[in-house]
Amino acid sequence: MVVAMSWLERLWRLPLFGSRQALNEVRRELQKKRRQIEKLRAHMEAQQRQLDEERLRCERLATRLQLHKTQVRPQRPLTPHRQAFQNATEADGYRFATIVSYPKSGRTWFSTIYFHYARIVLGALDMVQQSLHMPDRNLPFQRLLADRAKHGRIPVCTFTHLGFSGLKPFESSDAPWPDKASAVLRRPTILIVRDPRDVVVSHYHHLRAAGGVLDPSLSLSEFVHGRWGIERIVRFMNMWAPALRTRHPQFHLCAFESLKRDTAGTFSAAMTFLGARVDAAAVAQAVAESSFDLLQTRERSNRTYQGASLENDAFRFRRGDVGGHARELPDSDAAYLTQVVSTQLDPVFGMYVSAPLDRRL
Repeated sequence: MVVAMSWLERLWRLPLFGSRQALNEVRRELQKKRRQIEKLRAHMEAQQRQLDEERLRCERLATRLQLHKTQVRPQRPLTPHRQAFQNATEADGYRFATIVSYPKSGRTWFSTIYFHYARIVLGALDMVQQSLHMPDRNLPFQRLLADRAKHGRIPVCTFTHLGFSGLKPFESSDAPWPDKASAVLRRPTILIVRDPRDVVVSHYHHLRAAGGVLDPSLSLSEFVHGRWGIERIVRFMNMWAPALRTRHPQFHLCAFESLKRDTAGTFSAAMTFLGARVDAAAVAQAVAESSFDLLQTRERSNRTYQGASLENDAFRFRRGDVGGHARELPDSDAAYLTQVVSTQLDPVFGMYVSAPLDRRL
């Protein structure tokens, strides 16, 4: 039986004046071992640096947490418009409402139409849209609402994702999610929904562009199957199924696909639900000033000024189409999304699997 000899055994068996070939072979073996050792050492050093950085990060977080627990934070004074809303009485007649959606379902588009419609109806034709996606952050607009939206002239809307812009601790448990829908439905609420298969693809591109959320190497296929994926979106939508099924008086459904097909009619229906007297001419003007092309052009200008990426997938207003997931995913992933939607989404949202893409809702 032949037994392989180690390089050391070969060295010992060399004659005093061994062949140069054998000696060179031993040298090559030694160099190979040295390279392996250096590679292993570099790997261990990198692991140690990563461990040190992680330990330092944990120490900083612990310090911040301790400061947060012990620090007494002064309460910020309310801005005048928030003070007005907080102190409002029935005589003021404000119509407060909440607009809810999962990220990338059309909230930004709806909020832009709402901003333009409200400023037109309330006579603020020169007002500038300061925030591209959050009218709540536009202080002049909020002051306008506080001054002129009394007696139900225009609803005062708050736009929210209910905290689902980020992963929540309760999501790691198999227990039922908190019933956030019931809390919101204490006042008139509009839920904006979109085909969850389109949402998950759009959300992937949005989070990648935002940076610091996803592993840069995470693929779209891995994303749709992961923690941020299709099952999370379906579960969010299912929170609202009881309200939709029972036709809760405080609940109105606004589908992105309907908004896409008939923007003016769908927006008018939402305003009517909120008790507004709809001005058709103002709706038409607001819709025209909120077109996808105009919003994308404005975002491009903002991103150019900020030095941000101008890649189309990095835009908040990226495509805004219907059925786009089928063009971006391989057949196996598209089939997986459809399987989850058809088996896990509450049947009350069954229009997302029972009708052709161009005829939904």
